[in-house]
Amino acid sequence: MSYLNFYKLKELPFSNVPDLRYFYNCPHYTEPLNKIIDSIKNGKQLITVYGKCGLGKTVISRKILNSFEYLNEQYEVFLLVCIHSDIQSGWFLKKISLQLHAEPKDESKGSLFETVTKAFLEIGDEGKGIVILIDEANMIEKVEVYEEIRGLINFMADNQRKFSITLFGLPSLEERLANDEPLMHRVETRVDLKPLPSLEMTKGYIDHRLNIAGGQETIFDQSAYSLIHRSSGGNPRLINIICDNALIEGYLRKQKVISEEEINYVIVEMGYNTRLKSLFLDANS
Repeated sequence: MSYLNFYKLKELPFSNVPDLRYFYNCPHYTEPLNKIIDSIKNGKQLITVYGKCGLGKTVISRKILNSFEYLNEQYEVFLLVCIHSDIQSGWFLKKISLQLHAEPKDESKGSLFETVTKAFLEIGDEGKGIVILIDEANMIEKVEVYEEIRGLINFMADNQRKFSITLFGLPSLEERLANDEPLMHRVETRVDLKPLPSLEMTKGYIDHRLNIAGGQETIFDQSAYSLIHRSSGGNPRLINIICDNALIEGYLRKQKVISEEEINYVIVEMGYNTRLKSLFLDANS
């Protein structure tokens, strides 16, 4: 038997993967999401979305991707994910050309730019808008890469095509953009994601995930919710980690209802009260 059987759950409710079924449909998330989507539809060319670790940037980027994929007769949407900081000049254009299945004459930046812009103009001629989403954009350190982004924005603006780039990243992304002042001036919408601000929202988030996972009974008592909110600072990723470990602990103790005792054990065991506090919790302040 696992904790899934013990708590009558059909699947893991607190897995830290961007599963859109678990998107918490409350104003705290839907308002920034709708702001980004409306900005793209209204032709804003550069949008920035900032958020500290674990606040839902990746989930929101996938929600936007999903929204525009449903509008495939009106938009072509591209998602790029920066997985390391050693991103060199040409990376951005090369990734776009690969998604376009467009072959440049050679690997030079000029050839890549020509290939991408030609394909984008053809998409625009079909009456479609172009949406580019870049997740973990704070990993981009080279000024030359930001210059490529700015050059593409300028080109599409000059040719009067509907075109939008949204950058998702840690707050350090804003510092990187400051190194390219002309690009910084292109930002037309800025979104700053925040932790869940109240106990009520944290409880709603937890209950929502349990409900999606098939939970039919109360698993956490009020004292547990309170301690989860205080110890996580309302950070969804930390909430997930604490809740998942609490379910394991509750199962091992054969506790059908988890109280603050189990939550406190997990907090101490994970080091959230000492070693990791400055790394995770203080980062939300």
